[in-house]
Amino acid sequence: MKIYNHPFDEKQNDFKLVSLDVFQTLMDVNTRRDYVWRSILGDSYSETLAEEYWNDANNLVFSYFNKCVSDADRDMVSPLLERFIFDKVFLSEDYHCYKFDPKGHIFNEVIGYYKVNPEEIIHIGDGYSDIVGANRVGIKTCWLNRRNVK
Repeated sequence: MKIYNHPFDEKQNDFKLVSLDVFQTLMDVNTRRDYVWRSILGDSYSETLAEEYWNDANNLVFSYFNKCVSDADRDMVSPLLERFIFDKVFLSEDYHCYKFDPKGHIFNEVIGYYKVNPEEIIHIGDGYSDIVGANRVGIKTCWLNRRNVK
C-alpha cells in the first residue's frame, strides 16, 4: 500500500478536522461480500458464487466507481460504522449527492456543520471523487492509493 499526500507547507499542517471516506478507505467493504451476495442470491448462495460475483463486481463496477464516484449508502456501511465512534457521519445517501458533485454539496455540508474553513480540513480517500470533490471546495486531501494507480 502506498500513501501519497500533497506536500503542505508548515502553515497548512494545522488541521482542525480530519474527514475520512468510508467506502474502501476506512473500511474494507470486501468483508461485506457474503452479506451482500446472501441477500441477492438467497437460496442459490454459495461461497464459490459469492467470490466469483464479487470479483466480477470489483473488476466491472468498483473500478468504474473509483474513477467517478466513491460513495456508499447506509445499508452498505451501517454495520461497519458501529465499530467506530464518530461525532457525525455524512453519507451520500443522506444528502442525496455524490462527492464528485461539481458544487461540492456534501463537502460544503461538512464545512458548515463544523464551522471551519476548508483549508482547516484534510479529507482522506481512495478514489478520484474523494480527491477532486474535496479539492473543488478548497479542502486539502490525502490519496490512499491501495491499487497502485498512476
